[in-house]
Amino acid sequence: MRKLICSLLALIVISTTFSGCNFSNTPEHTINNALQALKAADFKTYATYTVEGKFMDSEDTMDPIENYGEMFHKLSYKLTKTKIAGNIASVNIELSTIDMSKILIEVIQESFRQTFANAGNESFHMNTYAKDLFHKKINAKKVEMKNFSAQVKLKKVNDKWLIISDEKKNEEYLNAVTGGFLEAADRINQGFSDEEGEDNNEFDENFKSDGEPAENQ
Repeated sequence: MRKLICSLLALIVISTTFSGCNFSNTPEHTINNALQALKAADFKTYATYTVEGKFMDSEDTMDPIENYGEMFHKLSYKLTKTKIAGNIASVNIELSTIDMSKILIEVIQESFRQTFANAGNESFHMNTYAKDLFHKKINAKKVEMKNFSAQVKLKKVNDKWLIISDEKKNEEYLNAVTGGFLEAADRINQGFSDEEGEDNNEFDENFKSDGEPAENQ
């Protein structure tokens, strides 16, 4: 009887050990640890749970986000469904976070308004104003939240599940976790590009008109 009990206890210890190891090396475990680090604005720790070793693959996008780490402090989420195919996994996530798309657009609009209003005022600096306004809006007591549904894509590297940081491969998740920041930034950049294109087209038309011989005008 004693041998039987000891054998059962040994099996329980072994099974618990293996199940513990498996639990600590799942896509869900990786995402949970990464997002807890992100909520604390600990980008260094978050990076250890990514394939590329950084929060986002694009330096242009990463720089401003790192300066506003508090944008993640209200992040809440729920993991719902996991699919694994070889060394690739996708995890469905429902999350709620600060609506950064709304804040980004508001900050840019207000910054331009203040820049024009302060024309000739050497003490006014648009970048400083925008940065302060960003922090103020993010840390406001009543800040607008937004809900997202997305898929987190992961890759198994050296037997460890890691989040893919490439914007193109994991765009849905990265846009969601940043509160729509990426999508808003793209819209704003596209808007500036369209305006530049219209200005250039108008210039080209005027140039052609001015350059044509008098008898053809």
